[in-house]
Amino acid sequence: MPPAASKREVILEYLRSTVLRQIQEGPAYNLTVATVERGRRNPVSLGEHEFPALFIASTHEKRKNLNQVHFGATLEVVIVGYVKNTSAMEGGDGTGTQKDLDRLMQDVVAALESDPLMGGDKDVKWIEVTEITTDDGDLTPYGGFVLSVSIEYAAGRKLP
Repeated sequence: MPPAASKREVILEYLRSTVLRQIQEGPAYNLTVATVERGRRNPVSLGEHEFPALFIASTHEKRKNLNQVHFGATLEVVIVGYVKNTSAMEGGDGTGTQKDLDRLMQDVVAALESDPLMGGDKDVKWIEVTEITTDDGDLTPYGGFVLSVSIEYAAGRKLP
């Protein structure tokens, strides 16, 4: 029988399947996310129906022993988001790409902040958006951003 999924894997899967998947246009969100995956794809490879798209692109984790059987971890997660330009210039105040990019970033932050303990059963202690970087957004038909989020959690380890 294979070992149970690690706490890290459970957190990342919850982030993908629940937190980011809840972004649906309505009272709480601006856009409906069509694609949410772990790993990263080039926006050129995505079909029209796959935008807006979010990718849990990479992670970096630091751990610290709390005692002999528990450790604390800070999981730095990089989320990459893409939108495709579907509207032309809007009154000289920016392009549809830039506005959609801003709206998608707002939705991702709102989704993360709506569930700061990630369901409450994963020993997540804290979640914080730490950085957002956008591309120029008008050089191609796509706009993209990179959002870094820090997730602190505690977990146990198997002792020999």
